[in-house]
Amino acid sequence: MELFAVIDEVLMGQGVFGIFSTSELARKFMAQFQSNTNFRCRITKLTVTGGVADDKVWVAYVHDCIHDVFELDGLYGEPLLARDASGDKGMVVEFVIDAPGRKGALS
Repeated sequence: MELFAVIDEVLMGQGVFGIFSTSELARKFMAQFQSNTNFRCRITKLTVTGGVADDKVWVAYVHDCIHDVFELDGLYGEPLLARDASGDKGMVVEFVIDAPGRKGALS
């Protein structure tokens, strides 16, 4: 399954602001988000590893020790897959598809 992520444009530590089922929804969110904040964003199509259940996905970030930032690793349909991908020092964030305000960190 492919989804559309609105992510920041910084050189390192590309944070995800929302995950969307269509590029139109992602563009609409990005336009509103950029007008309300100082963040510059872009839309990236990501393939989900594993199956998606309950409209939730998990974004895995790996920790780059050299620059001390979290870098986007990928999008996963299961929290354990995301945790395995992020590693011991990484981070996993849960997103509800098409609902960018509803997210949380995996403990």
